[in-house]
Amino acid sequence: MDLKSELIRFIEKAVQTAKYDKTVKGVIVSASGNDRYTMKMAGAEYSAPCLSSATQFKKGDAVWILLPHGQIADAVIIGRRQV
Repeated sequence: MDLKSELIRFIEKAVQTAKYDKTVKGVIVSASGNDRYTMKMAGAEYSAPCLSSATQFKKGDAVWILLPHGQIADAVIIGRRQV
């Protein structure tokens, strides 16, 4: 293989395995208490806290969800989404 092909292959692999923050769309399913909410994201339900305890959501609210380093276990709701 030539250097160009090897470099492209290396970069593609690095991008696929990189850990980076992702912001995704979600919808509130219910309030779980203690500033935590059950939300639907990518067809599955998860529980996560809201970044701001001053913000309240209700069932059906569209929200933005931050996944630090792409980890769903560390998800946090960062705000209301306009639809």
